[in-house]
Amino acid sequence: MPHMSPIRYSLLLLFVLLISSVLTAVPGQAQTIIHVDVDASASGDGTSWGSAYPALQDAFDQANANPGTDVEIWIAEGTYYPDVDNVDNDGDGSTEHMADSDTSFTLTRDGVAIYGGFEGNESSRSSRDPSANVVSLSGDIGEDDDVLRPNTDSDNDSSTPTQTDHINGTNATHVVLLDGTGSENITSMTILDGVTVTAGKADGTDLKKTGGGLLCNGSGSGKKCSPALTNVTMQGNRAVNGGGLSNQGTSGGVSSPSLTNSVIRWNVAEELGGGMIGNGSDGTSNPSIDQGEFTNNYSGNDGGGIEMVAFGGEISPTITGTRFEDNITEKFGGAFQSSLWLGATANPHFTNCEFVGNGKRDGDDQQGDDTLGGGAISLLSAIPDGQDRSETRATIENSSFSNNSANEGAAVYIAAFDGGFDGSEVTDSEFSQNNAYRAGAIAVGADTTSDDGRASAAELSLSSSSFSSNDADQQGGALVVRANEGGEARPEISDVTFSSNQAGQGGAVDIFANDTDDNGNPAVASPTFTDVKFLGNSATGLSESSGGGLIALTQNGGTANPSVVNSIFSGNSAALDGGAVDIRTRMSQGNPVAEPTFTNVTFTGNEANESGGAISVRREASNGSASPTFTNTILWNNTADADGNGSGTENEIYVSDASAFARYSIIGGGCPSGVSCGTNLRDENPQFAGSNDGAGPDGKFGTNDDDFRLQGPGSGGGASVAIDAGDNSAISKGNDIGGNTRNHDVSGVSDTGNTPNGGPPVDFGAHESLGDPLPVEFTAFEGQIEESDVFLSWRTASEQNNAGFAIQRLTSSGSWKRLGFVESKATGGTTSNPQSYRFRDSNLPFETDSLVYRLKQVDLDGSTSFSDRTVIRRRVADEVKLLAPAPNPVRTQTQVRFALPEDIGSEVELTLYDVMGRQVHTVDAGAEAGRYEQTLDVSGIASGVYILQLTAGGASKTRKLTIVR
Repeated sequence: MPHMSPIRYSLLLLFVLLISSVLTAVPGQAQTIIHVDVDASASGDGTSWGSAYPALQDAFDQANANPGTDVEIWIAEGTYYPDVDNVDNDGDGSTEHMADSDTSFTLTRDGVAIYGGFEGNESSRSSRDPSANVVSLSGDIGEDDDVLRPNTDSDNDSSTPTQTDHINGTNATHVVLLDGTGSENITSMTILDGVTVTAGKADGTDLKKTGGGLLCNGSGSGKKCSPALTNVTMQGNRAVNGGGLSNQGTSGGVSSPSLTNSVIRWNVAEELGGGMIGNGSDGTSNPSIDQGEFTNNYSGNDGGGIEMVAFGGEISPTITGTRFEDNITEKFGGAFQSSLWLGATANPHFTNCEFVGNGKRDGDDQQGDDTLGGGAISLLSAIPDGQDRSETRATIENSSFSNNSANEGAAVYIAAFDGGFDGSEVTDSEFSQNNAYRAGAIAVGADTTSDDGRASAAELSLSSSSFSSNDADQQGGALVVRANEGGEARPEISDVTFSSNQAGQGGAVDIFANDTDDNGNPAVASPTFTDVKFLGNSATGLSESSGGGLIALTQNGGTANPSVVNSIFSGNSAALDGGAVDIRTRMSQGNPVAEPTFTNVTFTGNEANESGGAISVRREASNGSASPTFTNTILWNNTADADGNGSGTENEIYVSDASAFARYSIIGGGCPSGVSCGTNLRDENPQFAGSNDGAGPDGKFGTNDDDFRLQGPGSGGGASVAIDAGDNSAISKGNDIGGNTRNHDVSGVSDTGNTPNGGPPVDFGAHESLGDPLPVEFTAFEGQIEESDVFLSWRTASEQNNAGFAIQRLTSSGSWKRLGFVESKATGGTTSNPQSYRFRDSNLPFETDSLVYRLKQVDLDGSTSFSDRTVIRRRVADEVKLLAPAPNPVRTQTQVRFALPEDIGSEVELTLYDVMGRQVHTVDAGAEAGRYEQTLDVSGIASGVYILQLTAGGASKTRKLTIVR
């Protein structure tokens, strides 16, 4: 390369940089930026902050007048009204209202990005702070609304929802209108980011009754409204439908906006969709919601949080990482409802969502028929008038439901009727402390057939989930499976635990089939249960409180034939009959049938106050059949107190005017009266491997330390008679409840079972014995801290039947918090080779100097044991630290975290100042070295931006805090 002088090289480099700046687009920089500041003079033109528009409406007008040009609208903090223009109408130097309720902030074109959160002097979008510089788009065009107080009856009218009592006089119909029905579709190139939308009132007709906060209209063939809404808060809006947001994708159109980190709260719909409505009738409405919040929204009919409806068309929202809390409905779907008609389809997908406290207004009666599905999620599908079949296939995964309430189905209500179909899936989810009149957590219903004879069908797949402490006044503490007039409910339940649920009857599960359709086809309620545990559930509170774990009831020609495989009933109780299971038919119309099958099921430690410690079977109808079948099943140590003396004698199966069949099973006390007993029926102790006949160290059945594996030949009492004694022809699943292969041959145990196709016979009960499993042998468990994380490591010398390790950390309250789970590296959970494991804890409690961990080892059958503890000690802070308060912005209380080093040496002060430097609040802070977390109560402080200052040891740290009302 020839020599180049420094001057020529510098000139060449400058030329290259200039060319690069021309050819390389600045990320996120639009071609035109329009500035808006409510404090600017009326003569502004939007070209800079110094000449900003004071009226946001003029920025919208400019954007609409220049299609084809990418536009960004930058908005400084303040409140903006859609009926204010850039005209000084009365000569006072400011803009005025036009008092037109039909005026909205309207976009009729694509490619406009609207950003709030500016202070009014920034040169780059990245410098804005929406939490500190709040931008409010308000429909209060009369400026006569009261202060928003969503939980206060500010209008002194208890019949109206408090969320929008503040709205008075004339308000904008829609605060924001995104109209994709013109010459341009609205796509994700249209952005609304960092604003609050409030005080809309859509109480007109047609589209003027929907979308009080924002109407996104994509209706019409080929039309579209699918913008990107980010960091948007919609609060205190009212409408007939879609109080906060309405997405209209009807008649061949599409309305599928994306919402990210957005909050929909305190909105009201007189009819449908308190927070949001999506209408995909003969079109598409598939919004996506990520990391959102729907709180305290209200609907007078359906969908307190969200309503999705379609007469034909598709409604398939995708909702991820979103919290639904305290949303209220008068009828269906406190948090969410989808309603399908005329061949519509719905595939809503919920992942990592929380549903807390959704349902009816406090004090409302839950018994009325109009409150079905008033809890969290309601899914309805139907075929009216012989139309195409409507189909729902919702997916709910890794989500939690707690403290929701309803008449029926406090967490999830599924109803297929008039020939509709539901094939939804629920997996890896938790249901706890929900309450309903019927179906404390989930209701699955199939009702009636279509005009052309198609049966309604509900085929829920429920797997890898838990139900605990749910309650129903009447039937089904956790789950109701119901079929009426020819409907067919056939859910599949697998790898599920029902524990400590309670109901009037069917402590955990109620199965009900009633009547036939006009053609004589029976209603069918026949779920399948595979690898399911019923632990400690109870039926009490009614005159017919039967079926502590499960009741199967059919009447008037219905059919209820549940199948139960590889499952356990333990510690369940009934105030009347059937400590674990009650089976009965009643009423004389038609031919009611209840013929459940139990294969490789373990019943032990269940109790009934009357008859049938494990099972009660009654035929109360004059015809029909009540007749369960038991194969490869253990019924042992179940008691009933039929004589009322409280002694609780063993009473495994009670049969009244019915029948039952048992073969290849253990029944305590031998073959009961009314039961036809076949080959290889035993009356011998099954010899569970766990202590106290399997009840575990606490001696109580139905608790987590129970162990119903079978003793092998090396145990003190010898091998269980249940090993290799079953009938292989009854096996429908290749693994047992713990995942072990069925038909495992235990050497040294004689084969007494039936093997029509060869191979070793299966065991009785839910567990297949592997012989004499060795426990997991730990050789090390230790941890070390690296920067802000703790790394735990442990090693095992051998493992037997090991599913893996739950990692737990001791909390300040003395309880253990689960941090995660590490699966066993051993194939099938068993190995004699050393294994090593590692786990990272990245979410350390700030204020704790000493961290205590342990491992909860979980067997494939669910039994557990614990490792020794390991303690990790953290260093005290090297310098004074003040972390950002959370939450921020804050309404009432926020958490303040700070750290003080060893040589603090002086008094510590934690003070809140306003922007004028005035002291408004002081927090009592400690003066010793350590980490601290304190609650800062700001409920009595006015809205605004404040500075939180920590002063200690000559050092001063500050953080910005925004208080909102």
